[in-house]
Order: sequence, then structure tokens, then C-alpha cells
Amino acid sequence: MNNNVSKIWFFAAVCFIIIGIASKHATYIVLGCAYICLGCSKRNEKINSKDDANNYKYRMYYRLENILKRNKIYLIMIKNLLDNYKEIYWRIKMAGNKIVCHCKNVSYIDIRKAMIAGARTVEEIKEMTGAGTACGGCVKEIEKILASVCGCKGTSLESVVEAVKNGADTVEKVGEVTGAGTQCGRCKALVQNIIELKR
Repeated sequence: MNNNVSKIWFFAAVCFIIIGIASKHATYIVLGCAYICLGCSKRNEKINSKDDANNYKYRMYYRLENILKRNKIYLIMIKNLLDNYKEIYWRIKMAGNKIVCHCKNVSYIDIRKAMIAGARTVEEIKEMTGAGTACGGCVKEIEKILASVCGCKGTSLESVVEAVKNGADTVEKVGEVTGAGTQCGRCKALVQNIIELKR
């Protein structure tokens, strides 16, 4: 019986983790991890009767509460890490100069340079860099790059253009409104170009 109970806890943990990944909600993933810890800690406990099963259930809840309390700082760290996965992903992505279009050997930085020169659409990127003009497999990736101005703050092109239209006429003012350019500063040249072109 104890094996069946452990399986239920592990199944619940997997469900929480899947829900967390699907909904991009870190709390479910943290809870799923806690359930796994709980299932492992109580896997070999013997249950011989209905009363034992009821007592076991309450002990399991108590142990879950203790796990959450004892590991609160670590669970908070995991939650913050998962909540900020987008920022971390873009920082890693921007750290290297990966090839976006293998057919034409066009890199991420090449596309960003084209954006600084005024490119805002896939067609303009194609014209300026050649990316996406062969097999077209990189077009979706190009669209993602075009949609982002600041990877550090997760600031979109749309939000920067909106800030400029609302009167933000310097890089500093755009940074105050959107956060773009306030961290590593790599996107400041692009922000300036957006201000000049208002697009």
C-alpha cells in the first residue's frame, strides 16, 4: 500500500510541474519539487491498516509543511529563477553571437546592426543582411529578434515606440518609462534610432 501512496504523491508532483511549465507559473513547479522530496522521504514507510493510512496522510501533510518551511529560502530562490527565466534566457542569448541564418551565415549581431540602421521588418532584414532569403527557416527567429529592443529588461519594440510617441525624446527618458538601456546599455544605439525614426 505504501508503494501506491508514493506513486500518488509522485504523480501529483509531475502534474504540478507540468501545469507550472505549461502556465509558466513557478509556484506549481516549486510545489511539485516539494512533493517529490516528500514522496522520496516517505517511500518506505509501512502502512498496514486504514487507521495507519489516515495517520500516514496527516503525517505526509505535516512533512510537506516542514519541507516548505525548512527549505523556504531555496524554494524562493527557485521561484525567482523561474520567474526571471525570460531575462536569463535573453542574457545568455545576447552573450554569444550565434548564427541565426545558416544559409547566408548571418549572425544575431548582424541583425541587431541592421535594426540600428533602421530595419524593422523581416523584409528589411532580408534586404540588408540576406537572412531569410534562402530556405526561410530562420524567419520566426528574426521576428522574435525584431520584436525585442532590450533583452535585459524584456522590453519590446512596441513599448519603446509607444514611449517615443508619448513624448520620450531621449534615451534616458525612454529608459525611465520602459527600462530599455538601463542595465548593460547595449541597446542604447537602437533606442536612439527608434527615437530618430519614431518607428
